[in-house]
Amino acid sequence: MEDKKCFSCGKMESDVPVINLKYKQNELWICPQCIPNLIHNPDIVKESLSKAEESFNV
Repeated sequence: MEDKKCFSCGKMESDVPVINLKYKQNELWICPQCIPNLIHNPDIVKESLSKAEESFNV
């Protein structure tokens, strides 16, 4: 089973807790440290989100 990682910073679930979220009907993972940026400063995670979106199976 693959270790889940935060789509924003890349931290692995073996190092920090990660929380599951859905985006465009796909599963992503985010760590608690990056959640405030997702909520309050979405431009900071926009590039990471775009990269994650590229990996979605369309």
